[in-house]
Amino acid sequence: MRRVPDSGESCVASVWHRARALRRLRAPGLHPECEPRAYTPSASVADSDAATDRLVEWLSTQAKDRSGIWRDIAVHHRTTEIPTHYAPVLALADNHAIPVPLLRALLGQLAEVETDPASMAQSRLAHLDTLAHGGTQPTTDTTMVHQ
Repeated sequence: MRRVPDSGESCVASVWHRARALRRLRAPGLHPECEPRAYTPSASVADSDAATDRLVEWLSTQAKDRSGIWRDIAVHHRTTEIPTHYAPVLALADNHAIPVPLLRALLGQLAEVETDPASMAQSRLAHLDTLAHGGTQPTTDTTMVHQ
C-alpha cells in the first residue's frame, strides 16, 4: 500500500481521522470489520498497511462496489458531507500554519465533481497521487471514472 509522505498535512488529517474512527468503532454493540488498534498512533506503518490490505480484501467481497460518496455525486447529483468533516482539520492546519496542499487539492477536486459529475475522471486520482508524491502536474484528461 502506498502512503502519503510524512508531512504536517498527513499528521493532522491522519490523527483527526483515526481519532474520529476509533470513537465510532468503540460504540456499544459495534463489531467493525477493520482492526482499530492498527490505526492508533502507536501502531507501526506495517501493521496499519496490513490491516488496510485486509480491509480492502474484505470490501472486495461486498456487493456494493461504489462508495456512498460516489453515489451521492454520480447517482443523486448532490453534494457530500466531506467538506464539513474536513473543516476542523483545515482550521487546525491554518491555526498552526501547517500547509495542507494535498487536502486542499482533494477538496477542490471534490467540489468540481459535485457541480459537474461528468467530470469524474481517473486522471483526477492520478493528479492527486502526483501531488502526494511531490509533483505538481495538472489534470487535463476527462475519462470517466463512473462509467
